[in-house]
Order: sequence, then C-alpha cells, then structure tokens
Amino acid sequence: MLYCYAEKGDVALVNVNPEKFDIVGKFPVTLGTDQHWAHPVAHKGVLYVRHGNTLMAYKIKS
Repeated sequence: MLYCYAEKGDVALVNVNPEKFDIVGKFPVTLGTDQHWAHPVAHKGVLYVRHGNTLMAYKIKS
C-alpha cells in the first residue's frame, strides 16, 4: 500500500496491483499555505505531512 499526496491537497491510502489502483481511504489537508509539494513521511506509526508552514501528524498504526 502507498500513501499518495496530491497537488490539490488530498492524502490517499492506495492499494496498488497490476490490474487497478484502489483508493482505500483519503482525507484533505486543510491547514497550511502554498502548494502541496512536500513528500509525506511515515515513521513509527505516524504519518507526517507538511503543507507550507504547517506540519501535521496523523496516527496510522493502532
């Protein structure tokens, strides 16, 4: 599975296989400024997403 961060501000969890691109879930990044160009980082069960001058942390491991 991959975390994808789109230019328009959506983060999606995607299940990828040769037949199709399945979006399992997604959410918008609403805080921050400027373009959505930073790469998300996953570390120790937390997904970090930077948008301009804002850094958000999302718990991705239960």
